[in-house]
Amino acid sequence: MVAYIKEIEELKFKHKILNTIQEENISGKDIFLLPIKENTKTKKSEKIITRLIKKLHDKKIKYIVLSNELLKNNILKENLINNKIDILDGRILYRILLSNIIDTICYYKNTNIQKEKITILVDETNEINLNNILEIAQKAKTVNIVTNFSYRFNKIINYLYEELGILIRISNNIKRDLVNSNIIINIDFNALMINRYYINTRAIILNIPPNIEIASKKFTGININSYNIIIPEGYKLNNFDDKYVYEAAIKNKTITEIQKQIRKEKIKIKNLVGKNGIINKNEFLSI
Repeated sequence: MVAYIKEIEELKFKHKILNTIQEENISGKDIFLLPIKENTKTKKSEKIITRLIKKLHDKKIKYIVLSNELLKNNILKENLINNKIDILDGRILYRILLSNIIDTICYYKNTNIQKEKITILVDETNEINLNNILEIAQKAKTVNIVTNFSYRFNKIINYLYEELGILIRISNNIKRDLVNSNIIINIDFNALMINRYYINTRAIILNIPPNIEIASKKFTGININSYNIIIPEGYKLNNFDDKYVYEAAIKNKTITEIQKQIRKEKIKIKNLVGKNGIINKNEFLSI
């Protein structure tokens, strides 16, 4: 079960004195409104958060979506995480939309994916990752996998070659693997790991892990850390990020069900985001 949490916009007397948490249901969405503002004292905030967590546990809610304003509240986020309540951050949806995002990058570059040399940095072999490898391998000119656990990918590598005639190179060469790649898809390497490699200075890097920065001063490419999407009006909630709201809508569905829903509802990539905000489409033309 997923709940949505936002701040009460206009605090009334009962909110200030009794620390009352309001509950609403809008279009089947359970919404909790907290009497917390930016200037609310820490001690008072903690009391309200304790009440919220009890309500969430009582209702067996394990996943929540925070409003844009409450995403800035570190005390709230830390308490939720410490109490094993998962804050949806769009990263699962990011993985599922990966192939669509690659298509968007190629569209911005005015190139065909069949001409691109793509390297995927990945260690985990979950269903979403394997599905992405399978899909991208059938589109791109060249696909390489860089991993610390090559044996985990033997099955899919053999399948691609024996059943589809697609040859993928798998290795872990720090000096060579990322130098010739146009597009680098970082599925699960942290910043320390990716910065060990020699990277094509004009590559486009797509990071699934958050807040990845490229340390090399020679790097003049594009470093993508997030994305925005266009979703149907029926899903939208004021003051909530669309991708978090949509991730809540696909929670607990199978990959096949999610992909079918994405196609049916025509979910599109609105823009891509780097360290300094939304990346101008013209930047891709210069790469």
